[in-house]
Amino acid sequence: MSPLYAAFVFMCFMLWASEVQGDDEVIGYTEHGHSVLKSDVDPIQIAKVYVTGFKSTGEDKSIIVQTKDWKDERINYKLLLSGCWDIDWSFQLQIDGFSPFYIEIGDEILYKAIGQRQRFPCTIIGIELHEVVT
Repeated sequence: MSPLYAAFVFMCFMLWASEVQGDDEVIGYTEHGHSVLKSDVDPIQIAKVYVTGFKSTGEDKSIIVQTKDWKDERINYKLLLSGCWDIDWSFQLQIDGFSPFYIEIGDEILYKAIGQRQRFPCTIIGIELHEVVT
């Protein structure tokens, strides 16, 4: 057997194994037919200039941040929070973070609820893609 043929068979087996045994969820395909995995689009940062608002999820552990990018595409992200109470009653958010341009994991959120600012901030422990509105 030729070494080139053995390398071809090995590479085909590796491609097949990565496709079959992939643990990540396929959420779509590119225009060229390549699969887009959920881990490929998981946001690590959200640009603050694109944030247009926020809404409550009805629970104290998360909020939805609404964004609109330069292509007029609306993307909603779910921020998972730690150390919050009454955030579903909040009407004003202030994000205090490491970067003045991005919202990242580890940033703190100060919020006003029921007329007064809360003393202890929430910490962002996760960012998930919630929905893409086209």
